[in-house]
Amino acid sequence: MSAEWLSAVLETHVTDVSVETVGVGSGFAGSIYRIHLTPHASNERDDLPSALIWKTVSTHPSTHTLLTRLGVYQAEADFYTRLSGRVPVAPRAYYSEFDAESGSVCLLLEDLSQLEAGDQVEGCTPSQARQVVTALGGLHAEFWDGHRDCPLQGVRRFDSGSSTSMRTHGVAWRRVRDSAITMPPGLSEVADLIETHIPSIKARLGAAPSTLLHGDVRADNTFFGTDGVRLIDWQAVRVGRGAYDLAYFISTSLNEETRRRHQDDLLALYTQTLTSLGVSGYGMSECLEDLRWGLLDLVTFVGMIGAALDFSEGRGLQLANLVMSRLWASLEDNCAVDLLDRASPVT
Repeated sequence: MSAEWLSAVLETHVTDVSVETVGVGSGFAGSIYRIHLTPHASNERDDLPSALIWKTVSTHPSTHTLLTRLGVYQAEADFYTRLSGRVPVAPRAYYSEFDAESGSVCLLLEDLSQLEAGDQVEGCTPSQARQVVTALGGLHAEFWDGHRDCPLQGVRRFDSGSSTSMRTHGVAWRRVRDSAITMPPGLSEVADLIETHIPSIKARLGAAPSTLLHGDVRADNTFFGTDGVRLIDWQAVRVGRGAYDLAYFISTSLNEETRRRHQDDLLALYTQTLTSLGVSGYGMSECLEDLRWGLLDLVTFVGMIGAALDFSEGRGLQLANLVMSRLWASLEDNCAVDLLDRASPVT
């Protein structure tokens, strides 16, 4: 990362650059650095900040291999190249490139450190939750079926790769059970129960009406400002039912008491936001059912992430344990497993 290279890609004159580590290692899906820029006195770019976030691939071999195979690095680079300009909740991208031959990615993004960062261990407050849900309603309405002026060509469909997910599900959950992560016994049983239903679950979440999903909406990926919410980490971006993002956020980023007291209000806020932005025909009952399907899919997702990343100690382990317990409580409270009676198993 040199001043010369930055000058070329940012189309300005950078005289000096320093780099500090923000997040790198086994517990991260990518390597993240903050770049401090010193522009030349003759610099004419008024929009160039003094610091940018540089995001690239993970240095953890198994994480890098898995995420490259899943295409998430390419997906995030493609999002920032093609779509982020229509997504106010995303950080501004100053540069985005993915190299298919090497599997490398380089993103230069807006630094959001001046905003209040969410804390998934602490959990969002009801006020913060309303901000996130309102932002999701705005994001999803922009790309809702019939309400977007350009199709989401090239963005991965929710049900793509469902057969692969079914094949790897059991292996991933065996690794999670052998790890330091503590989980409710009931969640482990549900993981076994849904294995043959994974294609049906993903097909339901990929059916119309679909929209652009962030795919990883949680407090640790959220920044709160006076003008609204910003979301980072668009590696899991895909096209599917909007309430999946809602299910992910509500089940993993609220403590159980807050979720139980406010879930219905948050679903109502989401559907009302969609309606106010021109989406019709989508109400509370359908939203709740989509949320329940989303909770089922999250069992597969947390198994995959728990097996791929290192949650063996510290905050990472604390977070993994909380996610497992919160997800299980959400599954129970919403009777999500009952939906499997309507899902066709694959033998």
